[in-house]
Amino acid sequence: MSPAYGPAVWRGSEQRARDWIVSLQDGDCDELIRAAQPLRGRPLEQLCQTDFRLGGLAPKLVTTADTLERGRGFAMLRGLPAAELPPDLLQLLYRGFHNSRRSHGIPTPSAPVPVFASGARGIECYFLPATVRQATEEGCAFSAADAEALAFVGEVADRPGLFLDMDFRVGDIQFLSNRTILHARTDYEDYPEAERKRHLLRLWLMMPAWPPRPAAMNFHERVDRAGGGVRPQSA
Repeated sequence: MSPAYGPAVWRGSEQRARDWIVSLQDGDCDELIRAAQPLRGRPLEQLCQTDFRLGGLAPKLVTTADTLERGRGFAMLRGLPAAELPPDLLQLLYRGFHNSRRSHGIPTPSAPVPVFASGARGIECYFLPATVRQATEEGCAFSAADAEALAFVGEVADRPGLFLDMDFRVGDIQFLSNRTILHARTDYEDYPEAERKRHLLRLWLMMPAWPPRPAAMNFHERVDRAGGGVRPQSA
């Protein structure tokens, strides 16, 4: 019998980690997560390659597949953010929480509003801890795990290097998408003189031409608004 040759014939002592470990960058991980979100809940046996819409990550996976078929027969993808958020907490965030509507004079919806959901443009977010706390005061269920999941999102958003500080100057106009951006204002000390006090006007600009929000997040109206919005035609 002739000896076997080829890349699939190897000794462990000859293998270098840098050759078989494929490092995933942040963009690769984001791409994987975005591709997987619309497939949540579908049985694995019903999924196929065309269900995953990948861009820059696709060549890495093609190379990995070639290594399995024609090369050494193994590879390791390293860098998925599995430790960032325990799966049970992530499941709670996709299930969502009750959000009070007391400030708008209407009853709190009976269905929870997810913190994250798949929309027409990718992952969308609705995160308003104040109204979740108000709903809890009204008697809506809120477990210790719910509190942990809610706190974790706030902790991640406050991590140095993750958030962006934006300095306001007189005459600035800031636009933010409530579908994708978590935003807040920091504390400040105002001037005592009336003529020097900060004047900040905030409004919700309705975008009727945008695709509708995920159905579970559509609890304001059919278009984006919060407590009344301004249509671009009448702005």
